[in-house]
Amino acid sequence: TINGSVTDNSTGAGLTKTGGGTLSINGSTGYGGLTTISQGSLVLGSSDSLGNILLNGGNLGTTGKNQNFGQLTLSATGQIDLGLGGQPGGGSVHFSDSSTTNNGIIWAGGSTLTISNWTNGIDHIFVGGGGGLDPSQVAQITFAGFGAATYNTSTGELTPVNPGPTFLLGDVNGDHHYDAKDIL
Repeated sequence: TINGSVTDNSTGAGLTKTGGGTLSINGSTGYGGLTTISQGSLVLGSSDSLGNILLNGGNLGTTGKNQNFGQLTLSATGQIDLGLGGQPGGGSVHFSDSSTTNNGIIWAGGSTLTISNWTNGIDHIFVGGGGGLDPSQVAQITFAGFGAATYNTSTGELTPVNPGPTFLLGDVNGDHHYDAKDIL
């Protein structure tokens, strides 16, 4: 666990996470170099802005915080866990345009990106502003508990093909509206 800030003082330095287990960064991060996650999990405990992300068999945990990243590359099966680190989710994760067509970013064939701890109406994951992923890349993405992904080419948002009901924050009893019954 790192409880302080991780920065590169504008040098473009990056971070490589190897070995099993979890590396948690609880302070702010602000470096522009490549973050490579090869094994285990890298968990970000605050809203951050990082450079490009390479998932090479590891997991990226966003702890339900808003996150801004550079391009996303998948070189081996990996995971983005929107709630990893103890929070239930509720943030927006943004990646820059990561398409093969626009940027030459090639994802390894046979690899799968799993998005976990996603809740409809609460969590959002965007890649580019639209056109940020190619159809072959979208075909490599699944949502845990929901299945295949779909990509909105107008907004850049990734969602499951069958997202289920929209969850309303505060709707404890699941009746699709927030009222006095939820706080009794």
